[in-house]
Amino acid sequence: MLKKLVPVFKSDGFTVIGYFFCLLMATCVAMDIPKIAALFQELILLILLIFLLILHKSLIKKKISAKLICKSILWGLSAILIELIVISGVMLITKVSLPSVNTSRIFEIILRNPIFIVYTVLIAPMLEEIVFRYSFFNLTEKVYSKLIKGKYIKFNSKLSWIVCALVTAIIFAGLHADNVVWEYIVISLFFQWLLLRYKDLRVSIIAHITFNLVTLLLLTLA
Repeated sequence: MLKKLVPVFKSDGFTVIGYFFCLLMATCVAMDIPKIAALFQELILLILLIFLLILHKSLIKKKISAKLICKSILWGLSAILIELIVISGVMLITKVSLPSVNTSRIFEIILRNPIFIVYTVLIAPMLEEIVFRYSFFNLTEKVYSKLIKGKYIKFNSKLSWIVCALVTAIIFAGLHADNVVWEYIVISLFFQWLLLRYKDLRVSIIAHITFNLVTLLLLTLA
């Protein structure tokens, strides 16, 4: 019986539904017991992350070279630069500076509960790459291909990639409930492109970790 359930647990659908279910549980706790909301969210998502890593160990178990790790870190730093360029461009066009409400909120939580740094720098990037860049993107691609062609479109199909990456980015951005959703859309598309280029989820994970860590350091120094 358990062996029959393993393919279900490994499915992209389970990954996505499990993630949103955990977020829903964390939201309910936040409404009832706000003082432990951040800690509960970190704990429950850590459990989910460990469970998913065990199920999808094939994604991360093969050896990764030091050169690729360094490249991934550089890509993460590049994401910071890209975000700054996009922010500057929007400011020049709109003449309005809009700080990220979500980033500010996370920073305030970290100041109250320093342990939340672990979630921000490690748990969130790893989980979001598995859930969105991998599973949600795969699900979107399957749905898109059935609607358009009635059969699965190859991963290297430019049109399907653009559509599915954009849908994934919009959902990813919307989930952060920020006033500057376009920042999250740009970053999501960038990390999705990294997965397309390297065919290795660890590259986008390391880049995402680097991005969050450097962003946090910049906020600390500001």
